[in-house]
Amino acid sequence: MLLNNIFLFMTMAFPKAGVLIASTPITIAEILFAICIIKYRGYILDFIRKNKYWTVFYGLYVFTIIIATLINLNEAPLFRIAISVVLTISPLSIGIGKSLEISKSIKIVTICLIIVGMYALVQWSFGINNTKVEGLTYAYGDTLDDKTNGYGVDGREAIKMPSTYQVGNGAGLFYILALAALISYKSGNKLLKYFAIIIGMIGLLMSGSRSAIIPFIILIPYVIYNLYKKLKTNKGRQIFLLSVILIIIISILYITLFNSELIEYAYNRYILTTLSDSTGSGRTTMIAKAFEEISKQNFFGKVRCILLGVPWEIGATSEGILYTFFKYGIITMISFLAILILPIIKLFKKGNKIMAIGLLGVFIAFCVDSSFNYPPALINYFLLAGIFMNYRQEGKTILKKSQEEVHR
Repeated sequence: MLLNNIFLFMTMAFPKAGVLIASTPITIAEILFAICIIKYRGYILDFIRKNKYWTVFYGLYVFTIIIATLINLNEAPLFRIAISVVLTISPLSIGIGKSLEISKSIKIVTICLIIVGMYALVQWSFGINNTKVEGLTYAYGDTLDDKTNGYGVDGREAIKMPSTYQVGNGAGLFYILALAALISYKSGNKLLKYFAIIIGMIGLLMSGSRSAIIPFIILIPYVIYNLYKKLKTNKGRQIFLLSVILIIIISILYITLFNSELIEYAYNRYILTTLSDSTGSGRTTMIAKAFEEISKQNFFGKVRCILLGVPWEIGATSEGILYTFFKYGIITMISFLAILILPIIKLFKKGNKIMAIGLLGVFIAFCVDSSFNYPPALINYFLLAGIFMNYRQEGKTILKKSQEEVHR
Protein backbone atom coordinates (compact mmCIF):
# COMPACT_ATOMS: atom_id res chain seq x y z
CA MET A 1 0.00 0.00 0.00
CA LEU A 2 3.06 2.27 -0.25
CA LEU A 3 1.97 3.79 -3.56
CA ASN A 4 -1.37 5.13 -2.32
CA ASN A 5 0.34 6.65 0.75
CA ILE A 6 2.89 8.43 -1.45
CA PHE A 7 0.04 9.65 -3.67
CA LEU A 8 -1.83 10.95 -0.61
CA PHE A 9 1.27 12.85 0.56
CA MET A 10 2.11 14.39 -2.81
CA THR A 11 -1.44 15.40 -3.71
CA MET A 12 -1.87 17.20 -0.36
CA ALA A 13 1.61 18.52 0.46
CA PHE A 14 3.05 19.29 -2.99
CA PRO A 15 0.16 19.08 -5.48
CA LYS A 16 1.82 21.41 -8.01
CA ALA A 17 5.27 19.78 -8.06
CA GLY A 18 6.02 18.95 -11.68
CA VAL A 19 6.83 20.52 -15.02
CA LEU A 20 5.01 22.75 -17.53
CA ILE A 21 4.63 21.05 -20.93
CA ALA A 22 2.90 22.86 -23.82
CA SER A 23 1.38 25.40 -21.40
CA THR A 24 -0.13 22.57 -19.33
CA PRO A 25 1.38 21.61 -15.95
CA ILE A 26 2.08 17.91 -15.55
CA THR A 27 2.47 17.15 -11.86
CA ILE A 28 3.87 14.21 -9.93
CA ALA A 29 0.56 13.95 -8.04
CA GLU A 30 -1.39 13.64 -11.31
CA ILE A 31 0.94 10.91 -12.60
CA LEU A 32 0.60 9.03 -9.31
CA PHE A 33 -3.17 9.48 -9.51
CA ALA A 34 -3.28 7.85 -12.95
CA ILE A 35 -1.15 4.94 -11.71
CA CYS A 36 -3.32 4.54 -8.60
CA ILE A 37 -6.49 4.40 -10.71
CA ILE A 38 -5.04 1.40 -12.51
CA LYS A 39 -3.49 -0.28 -9.46
CA TYR A 40 -6.50 0.21 -7.17
CA ARG A 41 -9.17 -0.25 -9.82
CA GLY A 42 -10.62 -3.09 -7.76
CA TYR A 43 -11.46 -0.71 -4.92
CA ILE A 44 -12.88 1.81 -7.38
CA LEU A 45 -15.08 -0.81 -9.05
CA ASP A 46 -16.11 -2.16 -5.66
CA PHE A 47 -17.23 1.32 -4.58
CA ILE A 48 -19.12 1.77 -7.86
CA ARG A 49 -20.93 -1.56 -7.39
CA LYS A 50 -21.92 -0.85 -3.80
CA ASN A 51 -23.03 2.77 -4.23
CA LYS A 52 -25.66 2.60 -6.98
CA TYR A 53 -27.14 6.08 -6.57
CA TRP A 54 -23.68 7.68 -6.69
CA THR A 55 -22.79 5.56 -9.71
CA VAL A 56 -25.92 6.55 -11.65
CA PHE A 57 -25.31 10.25 -11.08
CA TYR A 58 -21.59 9.88 -11.82
CA GLY A 59 -22.44 8.11 -15.10
CA LEU A 60 -24.78 10.94 -16.14
CA TYR A 61 -22.16 13.47 -15.08
CA VAL A 62 -19.37 11.89 -17.14
CA PHE A 63 -21.61 11.23 -20.16
CA THR A 64 -22.90 14.81 -20.43
CA ILE A 65 -19.43 16.32 -19.93
CA ILE A 66 -18.04 14.13 -22.72
CA ILE A 67 -20.93 15.00 -25.09
CA ALA A 68 -20.63 18.74 -24.39
CA THR A 69 -16.86 18.61 -24.87
CA LEU A 70 -17.15 16.71 -28.19
CA ILE A 71 -19.77 19.16 -29.47
CA ASN A 72 -17.43 22.07 -28.72
CA LEU A 73 -14.23 20.30 -29.71
CA ASN A 74 -13.46 22.52 -32.69
CA GLU A 75 -13.72 25.63 -30.52
CA ALA A 76 -12.16 24.15 -27.40
CA PRO A 77 -8.73 25.36 -26.30
CA LEU A 78 -6.46 22.77 -24.70
CA PHE A 79 -6.98 24.07 -21.17
CA ARG A 80 -10.77 23.72 -21.52
CA ILE A 81 -10.41 20.06 -22.57
CA ALA A 82 -8.01 19.55 -19.65
CA ILE A 83 -10.69 20.91 -17.27
CA SER A 84 -13.20 18.39 -18.69
CA VAL A 85 -10.71 15.58 -18.00
CA VAL A 86 -10.13 16.83 -14.44
CA LEU A 87 -13.86 17.01 -13.75
CA THR A 88 -14.58 13.49 -15.02
CA ILE A 89 -11.59 11.61 -13.56
CA SER A 90 -11.13 13.29 -10.15
CA PRO A 91 -14.17 11.72 -8.40
CA LEU A 92 -12.59 8.27 -8.88
CA SER A 93 -10.20 9.13 -6.04
CA ILE A 94 -13.03 8.10 -3.70
CA GLY A 95 -12.17 4.48 -4.55
CA ILE A 96 -8.48 5.08 -3.90
CA GLY A 97 -9.47 6.55 -0.54
CA LYS A 98 -11.20 3.25 0.29
CA SER A 99 -7.85 1.47 -0.21
CA LEU A 100 -6.11 3.59 2.44
CA GLU A 101 -5.77 2.68 6.12
CA ILE A 102 -7.06 5.56 8.23
CA SER A 103 -4.44 5.72 11.00
CA LYS A 104 -1.58 5.99 8.49
CA SER A 105 -3.61 8.41 6.38
CA ILE A 106 -4.18 10.76 9.32
CA LYS A 107 -0.46 10.77 10.09
CA ILE A 108 0.24 11.77 6.50
CA VAL A 109 -2.50 14.44 6.49
CA THR A 110 -1.08 15.83 9.76
CA ILE A 111 2.39 16.17 8.23
CA CYS A 112 0.93 17.68 5.05
CA LEU A 113 -1.06 20.25 7.04
CA ILE A 114 2.06 21.32 8.93
CA ILE A 115 4.09 21.60 5.71
CA VAL A 116 1.43 23.62 3.86
CA GLY A 117 0.65 25.86 6.85
CA MET A 118 4.30 26.50 7.76
CA TYR A 119 5.21 27.30 4.18
CA ALA A 120 2.35 29.82 4.04
CA LEU A 121 3.89 31.47 7.13
CA VAL A 122 7.24 31.59 5.34
CA GLN A 123 5.57 33.20 2.31
CA TRP A 124 3.85 35.76 4.53
CA SER A 125 7.11 36.61 6.31
CA PHE A 126 9.58 36.62 3.42
CA GLY A 127 7.48 36.93 0.24
CA ILE A 128 5.96 34.48 -2.22
CA ASN A 129 8.49 35.03 -4.99
CA ASN A 130 11.45 35.12 -2.59
CA THR A 131 10.62 31.69 -1.21
CA LYS A 132 9.31 29.84 -4.28
CA VAL A 133 10.94 26.56 -5.27
CA GLU A 134 10.48 25.89 -8.97
CA GLY A 135 9.41 22.34 -9.72
CA LEU A 136 8.34 21.71 -6.12
CA THR A 137 6.00 24.46 -4.91
CA TYR A 138 4.91 25.15 -8.49
CA ALA A 139 5.52 23.50 -11.86
CA TYR A 140 8.96 23.92 -13.43
CA GLY A 141 8.67 26.41 -16.32
CA ASP A 142 5.47 27.94 -14.94
CA THR A 143 5.09 31.28 -13.15
CA LEU A 144 3.22 32.45 -10.07
CA ASP A 145 2.80 36.01 -11.35
CA ASP A 146 -0.39 35.28 -13.32
CA LYS A 147 -2.13 33.35 -10.52
CA THR A 148 -5.17 34.92 -8.84
CA ASN A 149 -3.58 35.81 -5.51
CA GLY A 150 -4.29 39.55 -5.52
CA TYR A 151 -0.79 40.69 -6.38
CA GLY A 152 -0.21 44.37 -5.67
CA VAL A 153 -3.56 44.90 -3.91
CA ASP A 154 -3.45 47.20 -0.85
CA GLY A 155 0.27 47.72 -1.38
CA ARG A 156 1.05 44.07 -0.61
CA GLU A 157 2.96 41.57 -2.69
CA ALA A 158 -0.25 39.52 -2.59
CA ILE A 159 -3.36 39.27 -0.43
CA LYS A 160 -3.52 35.46 -0.64
CA MET A 161 -0.80 33.12 0.60
CA PRO A 162 -1.07 30.12 -1.77
CA SER A 163 1.54 27.94 -0.02
CA THR A 164 2.22 24.92 -2.27
CA TYR A 165 -1.15 25.22 -4.03
CA GLN A 166 -0.27 28.18 -6.35
CA VAL A 167 -3.55 29.95 -5.47
CA GLY A 168 -4.98 30.87 -2.08
CA ASN A 169 -8.43 29.44 -2.84
CA GLY A 170 -7.00 25.99 -3.50
CA ALA A 171 -4.97 26.11 -0.28
CA GLY A 172 -8.06 27.25 1.64
CA LEU A 173 -10.04 24.17 0.56
CA PHE A 174 -7.20 21.88 1.63
CA TYR A 175 -7.06 23.49 5.08
CA ILE A 176 -10.79 22.89 5.63
CA LEU A 177 -10.57 19.21 4.63
CA ALA A 178 -7.37 18.53 6.58
CA LEU A 179 -8.64 20.27 9.72
CA ALA A 180 -11.89 18.30 9.58
CA ALA A 181 -9.94 15.05 9.14
CA LEU A 182 -7.67 15.69 12.13
CA ILE A 183 -10.56 16.76 14.37
CA SER A 184 -12.61 13.72 13.30
CA TYR A 185 -10.01 11.07 14.10
CA LYS A 186 -9.54 10.62 17.84
CA SER A 187 -6.34 8.57 17.95
CA GLY A 188 -2.78 9.59 17.18
CA ASN A 189 -0.20 11.94 18.66
CA LYS A 190 -2.37 14.63 20.27
CA LEU A 191 0.43 17.19 20.68
CA LEU A 192 1.41 16.95 17.02
CA LYS A 193 -2.25 17.02 15.99
CA TYR A 194 -3.02 20.16 18.04
CA PHE A 195 0.07 21.85 16.60
CA ALA A 196 -1.06 20.97 13.06
CA ILE A 197 -4.58 22.26 13.77
CA ILE A 198 -3.23 25.62 15.01
CA ILE A 199 -0.92 25.96 12.00
CA GLY A 200 -3.77 24.94 9.69
CA MET A 201 -6.13 27.58 11.10
CA ILE A 202 -3.48 30.29 10.73
CA GLY A 203 -2.81 29.07 7.17
CA LEU A 204 -6.52 29.20 6.39
CA LEU A 205 -6.64 32.78 7.62
CA MET A 206 -3.66 33.72 5.43
CA SER A 207 -5.03 31.95 2.35
CA GLY A 208 -7.27 34.98 1.73
CA SER A 209 -9.99 32.66 0.40
CA ARG A 210 -13.36 34.06 1.44
CA SER A 211 -15.12 31.17 -0.29
CA ALA A 212 -13.28 28.80 2.08
CA ILE A 213 -13.07 30.70 5.35
CA ILE A 214 -16.65 32.04 5.47
CA PRO A 215 -18.32 28.58 5.43
CA PHE A 216 -15.62 27.39 7.84
CA ILE A 217 -16.46 30.15 10.33
CA ILE A 218 -20.17 29.42 9.96
CA LEU A 219 -19.73 25.69 10.58
CA ILE A 220 -17.00 25.70 13.28
CA PRO A 221 -19.40 26.42 16.21
CA TYR A 222 -21.36 23.30 15.30
CA VAL A 223 -18.11 21.30 15.14
CA ILE A 224 -17.14 22.44 18.64
CA TYR A 225 -20.63 21.73 19.98
CA ASN A 226 -20.68 18.29 18.37
CA LEU A 227 -17.33 17.34 19.89
CA TYR A 228 -18.37 18.68 23.30
CA LYS A 229 -21.66 16.76 23.20
CA LYS A 230 -19.93 13.45 22.46
CA LEU A 231 -17.82 13.63 25.62
CA LYS A 232 -19.42 11.52 28.33
CA THR A 233 -17.78 12.87 31.51
CA ASN A 234 -17.64 16.34 33.03
CA LYS A 235 -13.85 16.04 33.34
CA GLY A 236 -13.57 15.28 29.63
CA ARG A 237 -15.75 18.25 28.77
CA GLN A 238 -13.70 20.54 31.01
CA ILE A 239 -10.45 19.41 29.39
CA PHE A 240 -11.97 19.92 25.95
CA LEU A 241 -13.14 23.47 26.75
CA LEU A 242 -9.74 24.32 28.25
CA SER A 243 -8.05 22.96 25.09
CA VAL A 244 -10.26 25.11 22.85
CA ILE A 245 -9.55 28.19 24.98
CA LEU A 246 -5.80 27.39 24.96
CA ILE A 247 -5.76 27.07 21.15
CA ILE A 248 -7.55 30.41 20.81
CA ILE A 249 -5.16 32.12 23.27
CA ILE A 250 -2.05 30.72 21.54
CA SER A 251 -3.37 31.81 18.13
CA ILE A 252 -4.16 35.32 19.39
CA LEU A 253 -0.75 35.61 21.07
CA TYR A 254 1.03 34.49 17.91
CA ILE A 255 -0.86 36.94 15.72
CA THR A 256 -0.50 39.80 18.23
CA LEU A 257 3.16 39.32 19.19
CA PHE A 258 4.70 37.96 16.01
CA ASN A 259 2.37 38.80 13.15
CA SER A 260 0.29 41.85 14.09
CA GLU A 261 -0.25 42.73 10.41
CA LEU A 262 -2.42 39.63 10.13
CA ILE A 263 -5.14 41.24 12.29
CA GLU A 264 -5.49 44.24 9.98
CA TYR A 265 -5.23 42.01 6.93
CA ALA A 266 -7.95 39.62 8.16
CA TYR A 267 -10.29 42.47 9.07
CA ASN A 268 -9.85 44.19 5.70
CA ARG A 269 -10.04 40.98 3.68
CA TYR A 270 -12.86 39.06 5.35
CA ILE A 271 -15.05 41.84 6.75
CA LEU A 272 -14.59 45.16 4.96
CA THR A 273 -14.06 43.70 1.47
CA THR A 274 -16.93 41.23 1.82
CA LEU A 275 -19.41 43.84 3.04
CA SER A 276 -18.43 46.41 0.42
CA ASP A 277 -18.41 44.02 -2.57
CA SER A 278 -21.99 43.69 -3.80
CA THR A 279 -20.97 41.75 -6.93
CA GLY A 280 -19.10 38.93 -5.17
CA SER A 281 -15.82 39.74 -6.95
CA GLY A 282 -17.71 40.21 -10.21
CA ARG A 283 -19.54 36.87 -9.96
CA THR A 284 -23.09 38.28 -10.15
CA THR A 285 -22.17 40.40 -13.19
CA MET A 286 -20.66 37.37 -14.91
CA ILE A 287 -23.78 35.28 -14.25
CA ALA A 288 -26.09 38.03 -15.58
CA LYS A 289 -24.05 38.26 -18.82
CA ALA A 290 -24.14 34.47 -19.27
CA PHE A 291 -27.94 34.31 -18.91
CA GLU A 292 -28.21 37.25 -21.30
CA GLU A 293 -26.30 35.22 -23.91
CA ILE A 294 -28.79 32.36 -23.48
CA SER A 295 -31.73 34.74 -23.90
CA LYS A 296 -30.35 35.81 -27.30
CA GLN A 297 -30.61 32.26 -28.68
CA ASN A 298 -33.59 30.94 -30.67
CA PHE A 299 -35.79 28.19 -29.21
CA PHE A 300 -33.54 25.29 -30.21
CA GLY A 301 -30.49 27.28 -29.13
CA LYS A 302 -32.01 27.79 -25.70
CA VAL A 303 -32.78 24.07 -25.41
CA ARG A 304 -29.19 23.24 -26.37
CA CYS A 305 -27.84 25.75 -23.80
CA ILE A 306 -29.97 24.25 -21.04
CA LEU A 307 -29.18 20.62 -21.84
CA LEU A 308 -25.53 20.83 -22.98
CA GLY A 309 -24.35 24.28 -22.03
CA VAL A 310 -23.69 27.49 -23.94
CA PRO A 311 -21.50 27.11 -27.07
CA TRP A 312 -17.94 27.60 -25.86
CA GLU A 313 -17.06 30.11 -28.57
CA ILE A 314 -19.55 32.55 -27.02
CA GLY A 315 -17.46 32.64 -23.86
CA ALA A 316 -20.40 32.71 -21.42
CA THR A 317 -19.24 31.41 -18.08
CA SER A 318 -19.59 31.73 -14.33
CA GLU A 319 -17.89 30.90 -11.07
CA GLY A 320 -18.96 28.06 -8.83
CA ILE A 321 -21.55 25.41 -9.52
CA LEU A 322 -23.18 27.48 -12.29
CA TYR A 323 -19.96 27.05 -14.27
CA THR A 324 -20.97 23.42 -14.88
CA PHE A 325 -24.40 24.58 -16.08
CA PHE A 326 -23.09 27.14 -18.56
CA LYS A 327 -20.34 24.85 -19.92
CA TYR A 328 -22.01 21.41 -19.82
CA GLY A 329 -25.72 21.86 -19.12
CA ILE A 330 -28.24 21.30 -16.36
CA ILE A 331 -27.86 17.49 -16.22
CA THR A 332 -24.16 17.87 -15.49
CA MET A 333 -24.83 20.47 -12.82
CA ILE A 334 -27.49 18.38 -11.03
CA SER A 335 -25.44 15.18 -11.20
CA PHE A 336 -22.35 17.05 -9.99
CA LEU A 337 -24.29 18.31 -6.98
CA ALA A 338 -25.45 14.75 -6.32
CA ILE A 339 -22.01 13.10 -6.37
CA LEU A 340 -20.74 15.82 -4.04
CA ILE A 341 -23.64 15.60 -1.59
CA LEU A 342 -24.08 11.80 -1.38
CA PRO A 343 -20.75 11.18 0.45
CA ILE A 344 -21.70 13.92 2.95
CA ILE A 345 -25.02 12.18 3.64
CA LYS A 346 -23.30 8.80 3.98
CA LEU A 347 -20.75 10.13 6.48
CA PHE A 348 -23.53 11.73 8.53
CA LYS A 349 -25.36 8.39 8.64
CA LYS A 350 -22.17 6.61 9.75
CA GLY A 351 -21.93 9.05 12.66
CA ASN A 352 -18.87 10.83 11.29
CA LYS A 353 -20.42 14.28 11.42
CA ILE A 354 -17.22 16.32 11.73
CA MET A 355 -15.74 15.04 8.46
CA ALA A 356 -19.15 15.44 6.83
CA ILE A 357 -19.18 19.07 7.97
CA GLY A 358 -15.70 19.55 6.50
CA LEU A 359 -16.93 18.24 3.15
CA LEU A 360 -20.01 20.45 3.49
CA GLY A 361 -17.79 23.51 3.98
CA VAL A 362 -15.89 22.70 0.78
CA PHE A 363 -19.19 21.98 -1.00
CA ILE A 364 -20.41 25.48 -0.07
CA ALA A 365 -17.14 26.91 -1.41
CA PHE A 366 -17.64 24.97 -4.66
CA CYS A 367 -21.05 26.60 -5.03
CA VAL A 368 -19.45 30.05 -5.39
CA ASP A 369 -15.91 29.29 -6.60
CA SER A 370 -14.59 27.16 -9.47
CA SER A 371 -11.57 25.69 -7.67
CA PHE A 372 -12.98 22.25 -8.55
CA ASN A 373 -11.73 22.82 -12.11
CA TYR A 374 -8.12 22.48 -11.01
CA PRO A 375 -6.31 19.62 -9.26
CA PRO A 376 -6.25 18.67 -6.48
CA ALA A 377 -9.49 20.25 -5.14
CA LEU A 378 -11.89 17.50 -6.26
CA ILE A 379 -9.28 14.76 -5.75
CA ASN A 380 -8.74 15.77 -2.12
CA TYR A 381 -12.50 16.04 -1.55
CA PHE A 382 -13.30 12.53 -2.75
CA LEU A 383 -10.05 11.02 -1.45
CA LEU A 384 -10.84 12.00 2.15
CA ALA A 385 -14.49 11.04 1.69
CA GLY A 386 -13.35 7.55 0.67
CA ILE A 387 -10.91 7.26 3.58
CA PHE A 388 -13.54 8.19 6.16
CA MET A 389 -16.18 5.91 4.73
CA ASN A 390 -14.16 3.11 6.35
CA TYR A 391 -14.24 4.76 9.77
CA ARG A 392 -16.92 5.34 12.36
CA GLN A 393 -16.90 8.42 14.58
CA GLU A 394 -17.08 6.32 17.73
CA GLY A 395 -13.66 4.96 16.85
CA LYS A 396 -14.45 1.59 15.25
CA THR A 397 -12.87 0.87 11.91
CA ILE A 398 -15.17 -0.83 9.43
CA LEU A 399 -13.66 -4.12 8.27
CA LYS A 400 -12.65 -4.09 4.63
CA LYS A 401 -12.48 -7.03 2.30
CA SER A 402 -9.03 -8.29 1.50
CA GLN A 403 -7.54 -6.87 -1.65
CA GLU A 404 -7.79 -10.25 -3.32
CA GLU A 405 -11.55 -10.37 -2.70
CA VAL A 406 -12.02 -6.80 -3.85
CA HIS A 407 -10.22 -7.50 -7.12
CA ARG A 408 -12.35 -10.57 -7.92
